[in-house]
Amino acid sequence: MNTRSAFKQIDETPLCRHQDLLRVIKKGFFKRPSDGRLVQRYLCQNCKKHFSKQTFSRFYRQRKIWISAELAKLITSGVSRRRCALLLGVNRKTIDHKITELSEYAQFWQSRMLQQRKTFSSIHFDDLETFEHTKMKPLSVPLVVEDTSRIIIAAGVAQMPAKGTLAMRSVKKYGHRKDLRPHAWNAVLAAAKAFADPDCRILSDNNPHYPQHIKIHFPSSIHSTTPGGRGCIAGYGELKKKGYDPMFSLNHTCASLRDNLACLKRRTWTTTKKPSELQKLLNIAIMSHNKRILAKQGCTIRMKPMTRPL
Repeated sequence: MNTRSAFKQIDETPLCRHQDLLRVIKKGFFKRPSDGRLVQRYLCQNCKKHFSKQTFSRFYRQRKIWISAELAKLITSGVSRRRCALLLGVNRKTIDHKITELSEYAQFWQSRMLQQRKTFSSIHFDDLETFEHTKMKPLSVPLVVEDTSRIIIAAGVAQMPAKGTLAMRSVKKYGHRKDLRPHAWNAVLAAAKAFADPDCRILSDNNPHYPQHIKIHFPSSIHSTTPGGRGCIAGYGELKKKGYDPMFSLNHTCASLRDNLACLKRRTWTTTKKPSELQKLLNIAIMSHNKRILAKQGCTIRMKPMTRPL
């Protein structure tokens, strides 16, 4: 058998020190317990070790592969983690592990999608606000969204100090809270810079801190601002009262994320406990959101298998 063709089938190399002398042969099959599918097994004639296509897959040694697809649908449909565990009949720790794996795959998918898309010529930039554990510990979720298609290019999570009437109560109960939004703004804009046109048009609200950060990453872009306006419902700044919204693409996307993720809803007891966990859920929601948009456009993303780290 041609050893090169064997590696072409599995898209990986075995765990062998003699990778310059490729000597691999097919060595039967085994039935995967999770779904009963047959998986090709190989033998490296140099080190006499067996491996398979599953060895380098992101589903390596997973017993319940089917959970990932169902969990992605539930978690982006406003279902909490505990309810997902109840509906799928698994332990809550299993849900936590699966969310971490889905988040890693979502980041991998997002990078592949952006690499295959053309450069973006018009983007919107703004923040969505939520909280962790209590409204006295607010969080900021900066997003960059393409104007025409509403594709989410990048998003992040950062803590911020409480504002308004809760500011003094927050400092008294939880102490001074650092404002990490500038770091998140720079990270999100830097991620968008790799896939946006240097002369692109950027639209944001009247936040006085945005121009200096946008100028760093997009010095030749055309940056314009628009008044934020008041929300039609208290606490839902994404849903505007006015008829025409220049930032409709971003505001509609933020409203969609807030409705699809249980921890982003305003009136809920499914609150965020850790910003890092919210970032994982955002990664999954962004992948689901962008997949729906690309499906409507009739676009497909060519994906190589995501392999586990060796």
